[in-house]
Amino acid sequence: MAEHDTILAVLSSGIALAGLLLIFSTFLFTKAASYESRRGDKFKYVAQLTVVPVLACLALAWVSAMALEGNHWASLHLVTLLKATLGITAVFAIVGILAGSP
Repeated sequence: MAEHDTILAVLSSGIALAGLLLIFSTFLFTKAASYESRRGDKFKYVAQLTVVPVLACLALAWVSAMALEGNHWASLHLVTLLKATLGITAVFAIVGILAGSP
């Protein structure tokens, strides 16, 4: 079972990662608005895909809150969910890099 400090660290990392992804998404929407061509559509599509890792981060924060309340399942699977969220974010970063290249 995860310790209290570990749960708090995972909770704060999930919220911080969601915030960073939202800032990145806003940057992409701004960049897409500056283009009036198909290139702007590509940035808009990638910005819309940001919702997937953001929702994963919010789910991580939710499970962390459940673990803080004493939910045994949440405590056991918290670190696994953190790893999955980091993997989703890494895949999103790769897609973003590939979409941004000419």
